[in-house]
Amino acid sequence: MYIRYILLPVLAVLIAAAAGCGGSDRPASFILDADLRGLTSDTVVVHDAMSYRDTSFIVVQRDGKFRFESRPDTFTLYKFTFNDGADYFYCFAQKGSMVEAVGCNDSANIILSCDIDANRRLMTFESAMRDSIARLAAGHHGDAPQSAAASDSVANAMAASYILSHADDYVSAVVFLKYMWESRHPDFALMDSVTGAMSGLLLDLPEVQRAKSAIDRKMTALPGRNVYLPSLDFTDGTTLGVTDGRRGYLFIEFWASWSHPSLAYRERLKDIYATFRGKTTREDGRTVPLTFIGVSLDTDRHKCDSVTEAMGIGWRQVCEGTGWASDLAGKYAVTYLPDNVLVGRNNKVIARGLTIEQLDSLLTSTFGR
Repeated sequence: MYIRYILLPVLAVLIAAAAGCGGSDRPASFILDADLRGLTSDTVVVHDAMSYRDTSFIVVQRDGKFRFESRPDTFTLYKFTFNDGADYFYCFAQKGSMVEAVGCNDSANIILSCDIDANRRLMTFESAMRDSIARLAAGHHGDAPQSAAASDSVANAMAASYILSHADDYVSAVVFLKYMWESRHPDFALMDSVTGAMSGLLLDLPEVQRAKSAIDRKMTALPGRNVYLPSLDFTDGTTLGVTDGRRGYLFIEFWASWSHPSLAYRERLKDIYATFRGKTTREDGRTVPLTFIGVSLDTDRHKCDSVTEAMGIGWRQVCEGTGWASDLAGKYAVTYLPDNVLVGRNNKVIARGLTIEQLDSLLTSTFGR
């Protein structure tokens, strides 16, 4: 079973390495930026990241249209991604079967030809999913944040139910990756339960393996867990020590200058900071302060400081300069940006992954306004 990534975006082509053969020497991710797309006038090179051989598919585009054909030599799962990752779909193919995709990369409208049982099962599940979410959205009358959260909750529950009933079906791997792992509101406890029920057939898939490893890490830093937090060295030269009486509650936002969603989040976070900076509460006869901290996953500390200054951010920043290898990101099992965690006394995780609205409500109930 192989997972092949065939990506045809408007702005970029991103291929994540995925191979059915084991080993740590699996090819690295392959990226084509928009500036490199025009290797010839209307040609996109799409790398086959499933193979140890340096092979590529050439997808010719004329007037924004494309055609992809393949006849795989083994049971294969293709992933087509459009619009810089915003739209994508999966397609199974039997050994020797003809796969044909014809469409327009501007709108991700495609005509796909590969009629096999696995695709029909996936289409049936996705149709039921869309119907359930449409009915739910109709009941929220334009409340977008509430509707999105509720839709993701329904998607997580339906995906979990399907997987638990089809623990050795390759379609379950797609359902897990698309509707649980890549959810806007991932339920890590539910995913931990679901992966625990999967057969070895599915757990051996590289993408599922990577997700399972990240879920295992995340489970160590869920609310209620204690995560040891060392002394923090800020980019302005100051330090917050382990036994510093100012530790109290810490709201830690994880971000990076290259992550547009995290920049949008911290832009809104400025209003929360303005409301709650300097706030304290009383616990066990002690005054407990609230401190905001930014942790940048940039490798360039200067970039962290310049973006923070340009945005008018008032809270202190930590930048280890190690990107995703950040020690703090590892301690809190950060797997995507933006992410955040509210830590209380004794390093206990109170909440994480808070929306601005959730953070405002939680801080108001704890510190007042």
